[in-house]
Amino acid sequence: MTTDISTPRRTPSGAPPTSRTETPTVVRVLVSRFRRQARCSCGWTGRRRLLRGVSVLDALTHAARHGCRPAAPLVDVDIGVSERP
Repeated sequence: MTTDISTPRRTPSGAPPTSRTETPTVVRVLVSRFRRQARCSCGWTGRRRLLRGVSVLDALTHAARHGCRPAAPLVDVDIGVSERP
């Protein structure tokens, strides 16, 4: 069996691979009170979730399907420190 590596390959989503000169899109999970949501710099926004783990799966699934890169750290936590009366 032979493999011809000179033919262009496509990503699983069917989109052509991005060139190395383009700015990579980054996906991350935003966490606030009662809302965990995956968002990407390409414009994609995941569903609002109650569980953080499910929103992490949304972000990683989007990154795998569309060729975006997961952020490091993936989860961005807003601790919501406010003054109490």
